[in-house]
Order: sequence, then C-alpha cells, then structure tokens
Amino acid sequence: MESITAINLATCPPEVAALDTHATALWPVLLRKVGVTISKGEHIEDKRAWMLRNFGVDDLTNRLAVQQTREHGGPQDDLARARIWRHIAEASSPGETISDLTEKTLYTLNPFIVAKAKRFASPLDAFRQQADTQAKPDLPPCGNPNCPDGATALSTRAKFCSKSCRNMASEQRQWGAEPPRAIRPKRSDATHETPADRQKAYRNRKSQSCVTDNEALEAA
Repeated sequence: MESITAINLATCPPEVAALDTHATALWPVLLRKVGVTISKGEHIEDKRAWMLRNFGVDDLTNRLAVQQTREHGGPQDDLARARIWRHIAEASSPGETISDLTEKTLYTLNPFIVAKAKRFASPLDAFRQQADTQAKPDLPPCGNPNCPDGATALSTRAKFCSKSCRNMASEQRQWGAEPPRAIRPKRSDATHETPADRQKAYRNRKSQSCVTDNEALEAA
C-alpha cells in the first residue's frame, strides 16, 4: 500500500475519489481554502501541505467512508458531505479553532456544494439583487443631433454618448452649415477638372488679362 506521505496533492487521491462522486471538483476548492500551492503538476511542500497530506487526507477519507455507510447505498447527501469538506478545510488551515456553523453562516458551505440549486443564500446575493432592482436614472439623449446610434449620454453629467460624437458636435459648431475641411469635396472632384484643364484655364485667364492691358494702353 502506498504511504500517505508520498501523496501528490496536485491530484485528488484515489481513495477520496472513490468515496465522493464530486471529489475531483471539490479537491481544487479544498486546496485553495487550505492554501496549498500547485506548481508544474506538483504541490509545494510547506506547513499547510504537510498538514493536509499527513492528517487531512486520512481524516477526510474516514469521514466520507462513515457518511457513505449512513447513506446505505442511496444518493449522496451533498449537504452532509459539504460539512465534511469544510471541516477538513478549516482543520488544515491556519488557526487553532474551527468556526461553528449557524443559520447565518450556512452560506460558507457553498464552495463545497456542486449543485447551485442546493446552495444557501449569501449576504452578497442580497447586495447583487438590490443593485439589479435599483432604478437606474434616466439618461439624457446624446447631444449630437446626428448621432448614428441615437444613444443616450454616458451619465447624467455627460452630454454625449461617446468621444466621437463629442468631436463631431464640436466640428459642427465650429464650421456651422459648412462641413469641416477634412470632409469637404475637393475642387477637382466637384468640377471634374483635370490638371491639364486647370492649366489651360489659367493660360486663358492670363491671355485675357494681357489683352485687357493692351487695350488700356491704346486707349491712353
């Protein structure tokens, strides 16, 4: 028989897995509660690991075996087994005492209860429910009249739904009805002129200017 001191805590011991159908899921939870560190597929041997390896595993195996006898081959009592797993976690953790379970602290069994429907209400659940049911303030619409999403502002103190909408509204105020320079159509695109057409038009204007100057000199 393999010595218990040779157990690698990185994996659930087979003797424990044989006594609880949820052992492989609960074993990592137990390691976290006790404070055992796993690295490269092996546990780091320290005081917590030594305590769990030499005493906790044996105690857990014995208690699960007794619970299995009480169940007489029937379905597992998940709540009773959760108490066992929690007891081993408390006994192997730092401290000299094991905290008692009361009606107000039954939620501490939740980490060792796999079925969520069987878990107890936690004080944090009340806070989450209150946050979900709390009425959210009415947010004003985005200050950009051309907002593509028609969204609301980020908060009651904000005016726009995003930074892009804020920049767009700022450009609209700056340029008024005229679109910003970055999106104005180019002259060549608007008139369909080519560089050769612009050069020809320039020569025509220059020749007309020369004719006008000559006429002025003759009239003088």
